[in-house]
Amino acid sequence: MSEDYDSKRPVPPQGYERIPGGEVPEAKVSGAQKRGDGQRLARPGSFWAVFGAAIAYASPNAGSLLASYGICRMGLGSKGKPRAILFASLLVPALLAAVLFDWSQLPYVVITCACVGFISWWGLDQEVSEQRVILLGVAISLCFAAVDACVAWMNGYTLPDVIEQVIGAYSQYLSGSNNIAAQTNLSVASDLIRQYWPMAYVINAIGLLVCSLVGASAALRKRAKRPVLGRLCSYDAPRWVAIPFVVSAALAVAAPHLGDQSSLADFVGRNGLAASRIVLALQGVAVADWYARKLNVGSLLRGILAAALIWAEVSFVVPSVLGLVDLLAANFRDLDRGRRTVDKAAK
Repeated sequence: MSEDYDSKRPVPPQGYERIPGGEVPEAKVSGAQKRGDGQRLARPGSFWAVFGAAIAYASPNAGSLLASYGICRMGLGSKGKPRAILFASLLVPALLAAVLFDWSQLPYVVITCACVGFISWWGLDQEVSEQRVILLGVAISLCFAAVDACVAWMNGYTLPDVIEQVIGAYSQYLSGSNNIAAQTNLSVASDLIRQYWPMAYVINAIGLLVCSLVGASAALRKRAKRPVLGRLCSYDAPRWVAIPFVVSAALAVAAPHLGDQSSLADFVGRNGLAASRIVLALQGVAVADWYARKLNVGSLLRGILAAALIWAEVSFVVPSVLGLVDLLAANFRDLDRGRRTVDKAAK
């Protein structure tokens, strides 16, 4: 038997033969093989994209998760490909399903598809940033509020009128009940709803963004790309977030001294402060998570720490203040914020 042949050693596939010197050359991949790999990724991706867009009228969060997964799995809208294909593949099934089953959801479906489209676009181009996601969240919140305001106006109402009608309906429902605790809780909840109803749009936008980011990250891992959702400790909000936080806090404090405009100033200040606190609180939790990782704290204890900080945010505003200090002065993690855009431009 020849010395070059060993029946117990598997024969390497063509393109992977070992050459003298111990180096292994890269496999030769033909154009047909590349097309086959692309089709293998596109087949399941196209199903999830269409299915997710089609159910967006009934469940926007689930639809955005599945649609973003499908779009990123197929690679639609990546560099070198027309963006119109990405948005058309979302809008056509979404609008068709909304027209067939619930046409009143048409504007909301368009907003959901826009959220999925932008997250998928940026994810495939590896250009997702905290600033873009925050600005997209603000735009989605305003769009949802604008749609509801238009619907209320067409029916001769305003958004506060609609909120009062909803509260009145629940109050009337519980008025004949002997459950004193439920009536008391409704009274407290009614005051909170009257004061913070705009936050419902912010929470809705956050849900869409998180689901879209999760779906895109799962698909990008399949494509061996960097996922759009990184570690919590790497989160870094843009510095301009401190401006609405400080302005809203000042407006809320000064509201009692503004005369006839005091109620409006208090309303705007409280809601602006609540929205900006979400971003800054996440910044504070990221700083704490970074220190916990530095001390080799396990994932379970880090999760407990994050939960405790969220409770502290609701009760004492501690993580928001920590995030604000980190952004404006301390930079606890020694992040290179000053040269972030310069480095990106240099690449």
